[in-house]
Amino acid sequence: MISSALHSIARCGAPYRALRRIAAAALALGVLVSSGAARPEADSRAGKWHVVLAAGDDAERVFDNAARAMAQRLAEAGVPAGDIHRLSASAGELAGGAEPASADTLLRDIAELPARPG
Repeated sequence: MISSALHSIARCGAPYRALRRIAAAALALGVLVSSGAARPEADSRAGKWHVVLAAGDDAERVFDNAARAMAQRLAEAGVPAGDIHRLSASAGELAGGAEPASADTLLRDIAELPARPG
């Protein structure tokens, strides 16, 4: 459902602020995809997660704060940093390692998430 909405936004190039805020609010929660069952090793508490977190509007810091906090919690739970993709529209966050929040980047990161068979 979210991906079809993003495809619509990307196709029409909608630069509308309200639309971007709605997308940012929905995506700040993150798109979590499990790529495998929890393993019995020590890091099994986190399972095997690949995550895309997006803050697509720099008008309010709340979106970046939420994405950054979620990324930190996931990392503390044992999710490898390379499996957490954090996107932001804020230049300050980009300097801190976030990827640029664009429809193209978001859709690419989601499409590249590994999915388990079945």
